[in-house]
Amino acid sequence: MGKGSVVPCKIKGGQHMLMKRMWWFTSFIALSVIIALSVIKLATAAPSGEPIVLGELVSQSGPFAAFAAGHKGAQLAIEQINVAGGVHGRPLQLLTGDDQSNPAEGAKLFREFASKNVLAIIGNSPSSVVFAAIPLSLELKTPYVISMGYTSAFTEKLSHRYFFSTITSDRVFARAIAENLA
Repeated sequence: MGKGSVVPCKIKGGQHMLMKRMWWFTSFIALSVIIALSVIKLATAAPSGEPIVLGELVSQSGPFAAFAAGHKGAQLAIEQINVAGGVHGRPLQLLTGDDQSNPAEGAKLFREFASKNVLAIIGNSPSSVVFAAIPLSLELKTPYVISMGYTSAFTEKLSHRYFFSTITSDRVFARAIAENLA
């Protein structure tokens, strides 16, 4: 197998563990992208002043609640950044909303976060919620960074200047699998 190959996991429960690890990693990457979006550097002094607020859409209930573990990664990153002095001396604050694995609830929360002037919204919501939120990020000019949702429609058809994905698309996965099966 070549570098970057996709290897199917044959261990019972192995795919679930792989997904959990992936959520922790992608949540961390998503938060890193948010910080890069703000074009600011970490400070060394204790954070003070107005917090920099981020919104987080996460399916803590509903059919996709099993993937909510990524929220812990986001919380950990926020804690570590604040312990290190925040961002330009300002603490980060994470507003988390349960989209209930429901597009209407996700859209409602997205609008709510945007009305609170969050710097950006991150999320590991299912594709149905992401489909509802992508147009809102453009309409409300609020950066949206996802760590779940593999459909190429996000990156090929719906993508715009306020939308970012930390995960590749179904086309890339399919090609890698096909190459490994050939």
